[in-house]
Amino acid sequence: MTYDDNEDYPKYPIHIIKDQGNWKVDVETVYFYKDSNENWFYELDDTPIPSVNRITPKSTVAVSSWNLAPNFTSSGSGDFTYSPINNLTLNGWQQPINDFSKEANSIYYLMLKSGSSYSQASAISYYGTFYESGNWLSLQFNNATAGATYKVQVKNTSSVSCKGAFNVYN
Repeated sequence: MTYDDNEDYPKYPIHIIKDQGNWKVDVETVYFYKDSNENWFYELDDTPIPSVNRITPKSTVAVSSWNLAPNFTSSGSGDFTYSPINNLTLNGWQQPINDFSKEANSIYYLMLKSGSSYSQASAISYYGTFYESGNWLSLQFNNATAGATYKVQVKNTSSVSCKGAFNVYN
């Protein structure tokens, strides 16, 4: 987009539509101009711009909360199927329950489902306290397989009991 920094252009709506399960931004070329009385008008150029009209928002695929003694592992989030549209991202918080002189320390396991059992596909260790009311930690699992079914488990590796929660986005 180019424009003259000295002009105050009128507002123009941007349309977001869902098309066959995908979200798209309806990008249009709009020409703004003023008439002789300084009133704003616009014209649309309906030439399609296909290379810039697709967006793919992340959606929440799993949610879990946990409250664990040292060296205990959660039962995990619900199952979800990975779609390679976006990276598999975990956002959450973790904090000690009582002893705030210690830091939370956890391992987040991406567990691959095969039949009725699970095996570890990936693991990310995270040291540090993130309070529910503050900024949340953000982790990415990079080796998920498209179409596979997973869940996320948490192991408290801190020396004190900790609690937390997370959302998994795809």
